[in-house]
Amino acid sequence: MHSSSIATPPRSDPASAELVDHARQLPIDGLIRACREETERYLRGERHADVYGLELFKRAVTGDRQAWDGLVAQYRPLVLAYLRRHPAWTSRGQADDEYWVTRTFQRFVMAVKPDRLPWFPTLSSLLAYLKLCSHSVLLDEVRAADASRLASLEEVPEAPTISAEVAHEVLDELSPRTLWDAVAAELRGGTERVVARLSWVRSMKPVEIYSRHPEMFDSVADVYRVKRTVLGRLRRSGRVTEILG
Repeated sequence: MHSSSIATPPRSDPASAELVDHARQLPIDGLIRACREETERYLRGERHADVYGLELFKRAVTGDRQAWDGLVAQYRPLVLAYLRRHPAWTSRGQADDEYWVTRTFQRFVMAVKPDRLPWFPTLSSLLAYLKLCSHSVLLDEVRAADASRLASLEEVPEAPTISAEVAHEVLDELSPRTLWDAVAAELRGGTERVVARLSWVRSMKPVEIYSRHPEMFDSVADVYRVKRTVLGRLRRSGRVTEILG
């Protein structure tokens, strides 16, 4: 299967009720073949109807083992291409290709439950999320090797009340352990703990946090909101003020 990237996804044609019904009634072998042909048209930038890919993904995430095996076999080369094109691929450690592909599909199926399929109305949207999952598992592993390093607060879009000087002070004057203790003391609830831990211990960006825990947030913007809230509270913290002198 050709796995080159496409700058602008090709247009998918509206599927007729008859075509959708045909996809639903296909036996798994026929569906896999139809999905392969449809995906190849998508990757070549040709018009396509999406119905066979959507149906295969639907069966796969609702527990059809044959559909899942067919899905993994069909999109494994594409996932591997996503992984190999990422800059972090060269820092991945000793695990083989199969490990990374398996982790990607595990991340995908943990996040995309049957009731969330309406969030992905096209083959393009499903493949884009599969790509995001591949990058997320790669970054998770690479960053876990340096879990004690805190992420730069400069990467966070700051609220108007949070100055760049305060961010620099926090990074420059506090040791990682002291900073984490100060942050942890200000956290309220599990959502803030998840955002803080993944942001400043695992060095994950909001889009990666959302990919990892879509059940906890409405959107990537929601992750940014929580992160800004914690930063604002840290700035006002008497404990941090005392540590900074």
